[in-house]
Amino acid sequence: MNPGQPPSLGRIVHFTVDNVSAAKLNQLGGRRYAVSEKCAAIITRVQDNNACNLTLFPDADEILHVSNVAYSTGGQPGTWSWPERIGDAVEAAA
Repeated sequence: MNPGQPPSLGRIVHFTVDNVSAAKLNQLGGRRYAVSEKCAAIITRVQDNNACNLTLFPDADEILHVSNVAYSTGGQPGTWSWPERIGDAVEAAA
């Protein structure tokens, strides 16, 4: 799937939590994450087909690294997406 804008090193994205990452994130302490929730992340490596390695920044004292994460516009668990713009989110809610 094409993200519209190519991913690049250092960009902030959203990671949609899946079962495996939820278990790992919840072991870090702090806020508990459920499947399909979003977590802030930064791109640490761009792979083929817009897949990326990410460093997740949960609401905890530690970070988590995930590899070869696919892009998704639909926010499927275990994928990354661009953060929505505030104006876009307000219009969608209206």
